Amino acid sequence: MSFAKNVVDALNIGEVVIEFTSLNSGRTIKGKYTLKGRNIGLNPNTEVIVAWDVENNKWQDIKADTITHYINTGAMG
Repeated sequence: MSFAKNVVDALNIGEVVIEFTSLNSGRTIKGKYTLKGRNIGLNPNTEVIVAWDVENNKWQDIKADTITHYINTGAMG
């Protein structure tokens, strides 16, 4: 199973804290994202994950190979 698929599976369970490098600005971004209750996820051709930004109420495109860290908070407690 690919790293990106693992992240998408975690997002489908609940909230996931993801830290990644923005392709636009080069900044490190850290936030809470989810796909729970949504029918969207990984583009297998580009390895781009589309996830809902819980804190900013917007969709975020995250290239899988820019993810430096993720925590599956949806599986906790």
